[in-house]
Amino acid sequence: MIAGDKKSRQVAISPRKEDIESEYGEPLVWQRLTDKISCRVKDEREYLCFDIEDKTEVFAFLKDASDRMSVIFHNYILEYKE
Repeated sequence: MIAGDKKSRQVAISPRKEDIESEYGEPLVWQRLTDKISCRVKDEREYLCFDIEDKTEVFAFLKDASDRMSVIFHNYILEYKE
């Protein structure tokens, strides 16, 4: 576990960005949330959300991204757990 308050632990994950992106296999979008104890990390793709032909591809992307992030972030979160 990393010592310090929650905000210092939030900042502490920043140096791990390259490791996380390497494990994920591609760049991610990192957003620091001001006045929060968390940050947003996401994989963005552009799809036409109302295009029925993209629906299968969109759901496949969402499942794959969430599965990969769950596995990758699980170990990092354990390091920062109180």
